[in-house]
Amino acid sequence: MNKKKKSDAKSRALSAIVCFLLPIVLYFASLLLSSSWPIAVGIAIILAAGFVEFFRLFAKAGGPYAPGIALLIVYMMGLITALSAARSGLNGVGTVFAIQLSAQFYDFTAYAVGVTIGKTKIAEVKGLEWYKGVSPNKTVQGTLGGWIVSIALTAIVVYLGQSVGLLGNYAWVACAVPIFAFIGDSLGSFAKRQAGVKDSTLYDELAGSQKQQPWHALLLKAQGGYIDRYGSVAAGVLGVAIILMLVGGVI
Repeated sequence: MNKKKKSDAKSRALSAIVCFLLPIVLYFASLLLSSSWPIAVGIAIILAAGFVEFFRLFAKAGGPYAPGIALLIVYMMGLITALSAARSGLNGVGTVFAIQLSAQFYDFTAYAVGVTIGKTKIAEVKGLEWYKGVSPNKTVQGTLGGWIVSIALTAIVVYLGQSVGLLGNYAWVACAVPIFAFIGDSLGSFAKRQAGVKDSTLYDELAGSQKQQPWHALLLKAQGGYIDRYGSVAAGVLGVAIILMLVGGVI
């Protein structure tokens, strides 16, 4: 791994750790206070920040465009569903927490596996050449490795959480989140590629220099912005909601 990749990996790891710890803090704050407000407020902030990034993304693209609109719908519907679930009570809070962790597991493990042993790009697979226009650097090994590791980690968390009564009966559906997270991540990459931007924060262009960027932009920049970081979570929430509708449950 070259120096640039090592630096990117370190920045992404630090950012992922902070983003990973935040929902844990909010979840246990909700449990401590016996209230869904801490995690609900966190989701509302992510919704608002994401909306600002979409505004900038559309401005960069010269106006609304189909991939960006599709991503906006997934992002808003997913997080609004999560907000509604969180406000429904602590059982909903637990399921949203499990979904968030599962998506975080996938995002980081897929990246880690991809940069360490990833050799075959998805776009190089016969029949998937079109994926080059979506995300040319994603690898088969990274995607499959991310799915396997994140599903295993999620299963462990859900089992332990349910065994001590911290997670509800439907938290198991979080194990399906990595599949939907890949779809959300791919849609996000395609939307940004179509707009001609690398990350949705766009603070480099707006502020002119890295020193002028706000702390949350520096934190999320390694992850590609709020849209990248939480677009996979939103897709995961929607996927889980669909599964639960089919089995007669609710988030």
